[in-house]
Amino acid sequence: MGPEELCPHPIARADAEALIGLLAVLQGHALAGDLDGRLVARLSERVGQEDRAELHASLDHLNQALRTVLGEYD
Repeated sequence: MGPEELCPHPIARADAEALIGLLAVLQGHALAGDLDGRLVARLSERVGQEDRAELHASLDHLNQALRTVLGEYD
């Protein structure tokens, strides 16, 4: 990843941790089939997936990216 792909301003650790938790909750509900179809479609659109089946993988990718930013895998 080149510098042009990085965000110029970091977020607070507490904000990243909160986002990790939110993504985990969304992932769990998506896997359980608890989410309304319109919500799944909107979330899929926001993560750049046309295929709804890829929503879980995209949410997991975002979660892992935030965990990497926090240094959890160093």
